[in-house]
Amino acid sequence: MGQTQSNNHGGNHAIKNEETALFADDPLLVADYEKRKQVCMGSADDKQLYYTVAEYKNDNRVTVKVVCIRDDMLCGGTKSRITKAYFDTIGAQYTTFVYSTTAFGGAQIAIALECRARGKKFIVFTDNYGAYTKIAANIGAVIMMSADPHNAAIKYTKDNNSNTFLLPNGLRTPANVDLIKQHANRMRNTLRGFIRDKNSDKFDECICAVGSGALITGLYEAAIAKEYYGVCVFGKAYNSPPVNYIIPDMPFEQPYKRGQEPPFVSASRYDAKIWEYVMQHVNAATKPKVILAWFVM
Repeated sequence: MGQTQSNNHGGNHAIKNEETALFADDPLLVADYEKRKQVCMGSADDKQLYYTVAEYKNDNRVTVKVVCIRDDMLCGGTKSRITKAYFDTIGAQYTTFVYSTTAFGGAQIAIALECRARGKKFIVFTDNYGAYTKIAANIGAVIMMSADPHNAAIKYTKDNNSNTFLLPNGLRTPANVDLIKQHANRMRNTLRGFIRDKNSDKFDECICAVGSGALITGLYEAAIAKEYYGVCVFGKAYNSPPVNYIIPDMPFEQPYKRGQEPPFVSASRYDAKIWEYVMQHVNAATKPKVILAWFVM
């Protein structure tokens, strides 16, 4: 089991130095950076499962367990579990990989790690410079600023077509969704003892953040829960998979609500936002349940 991180979410202890100068006025981004830097210096193994378990009793005197999948303990998060297998399927003729992302996207870190391991060039197109962009740059990514990162990445790839490969948003492909499905099934086998209904192999609920939709699709296809809730951090619900989509009442660029953060440092614009809804479900429960909360970064 991975160790729970200290609950230091920046505040007055935010570190302001050259490394974080471009986002030093945002203590939560500094906390994101320092957490990710520490994790990337560690020795967490993407073949291992990291998780924490907490038990809550609500005002209805109902006990609810929350099992947190802690892929945030891996340098590149959940995407670190699929990048090697994915890159193995891409032609060896490509020397440069291109990706467009927001400054807060975690996949850029997983991709940067894989490109460094393979001796490939990695170019990130983004419209801002955030904590994870800085981590990707530390690993070796070339950061290109653009007001329209998506189209800039497409144009760059077309202009350098012979040896350049444009990676899909969130690395969402059918094969990668299947890799996430396989990981979810391994997780269930490890954590089967926490499933409340012994006549079922499903958790009562699964909650995760939704960006590209790759994760929620893989988890849904693995059938690991009776109900699924996807927190759409970009404010957009998907038509598929057919799960319960939650639209946060804040723009993507804003962090989680103060006082609604998880008990460990998590991506302030992504995964940390699910905790508000985890606790809503805990407090509304009228019978015992086990909630699986998936933290990517």
